[in-house]
Amino acid sequence: MAIEGLSKKILIIDGDHDAADLMTELLRLSGYDVICVYDSPSAFRVVENFIPDVVICEIGMPIIDGYKVAVKMRSLPDLKETRLVALTAWGNAEVRAKGIAAGFDAHLIKPANLDAILAQILLAI
Repeated sequence: MAIEGLSKKILIIDGDHDAADLMTELLRLSGYDVICVYDSPSAFRVVENFIPDVVICEIGMPIIDGYKVAVKMRSLPDLKETRLVALTAWGNAEVRAKGIAAGFDAHLIKPANLDAILAQILLAI
């Protein structure tokens, strides 16, 4: 559970509506301030007014993939300290290396369990 007064802001970007909605609800029940979007362009609109401590982003997004999302978010001054977590069904070394090169801080394999997600949130500044 989040420590009162220290609730982190989390942005979830995932085209799988059911998985994204479930993760959103679980994190809200854990005390976090969560916004969920289902596509990358919506994520860029959200971060104009909501500076997340953690972004959990599916790599295999349509329109703009998660790698490009990470590169763009790393270029935004307000998001320099934001922890970026890749979420994907792909877990091989090549995918992980590409994620790190794009700017992701961590890589979780779907289906990610709540404990793994919470551990990444706790690592955020």
